[in-house]
Amino acid sequence: MFNHFTRLFWGIEFDFGSPEAERYDLKGKQFALLVQERCFSNGLVIMAFGGCANLEGTKGDHCLLSPAYVVTTEELDKIVDIFARSVEEVLVEHASV
Repeated sequence: MFNHFTRLFWGIEFDFGSPEAERYDLKGKQFALLVQERCFSNGLVIMAFGGCANLEGTKGDHCLLSPAYVVTTEELDKIVDIFARSVEEVLVEHASV
């Protein structure tokens, strides 16, 4: 089964401005860039953006996933699985508790 889309972009925003975010020590790095590195290590190419959620360019962690124009349901499942696993790995690695 193929999924045909004219534009298949998934944007994911992470909020590290909440009190819950204090549980993580990112060592001065932007979360989205850490996720991008981990996704690449896990076999998935994504695009990460940091600092584009405010005018000053100092807040915001975003990841963009852009699968091929023609992609199977199984491939979409694999993309989601690798992305979610990569996010979880980065969170576990940087947990300060």
